[in-house]
Amino acid sequence: MELFRVDEGNLGAQLAVALGQMGEPAVLPLIGLLGHAQSHVRLHAMLGLAHTQDARAEAALQLAMQDGDPKMGAFARQALTILRSRGRQKGSAQ
Repeated sequence: MELFRVDEGNLGAQLAVALGQMGEPAVLPLIGLLGHAQSHVRLHAMLGLAHTQDARAEAALQLAMQDGDPKMGAFARQALTILRSRGRQKGSAQ
């Protein structure tokens, strides 16, 4: 999906990934943004959570799949897939 692409032209996505990579300190603020009125803010929060490797992120993304906007629900599903695949990659690297 175009909005989940992280490149030089998508600063919001880059910042979301950087926050997610901070790990634990970023999880609760990102979860809080899932309720934001603006969909692009929710989208970036989902992307950040996808990069946290935190169980709370998984639970929050599962709830976000029920977002009133079907597109946001689909983005939450994609973020959950990313989170889970990154967890498997991390586990296999150890």
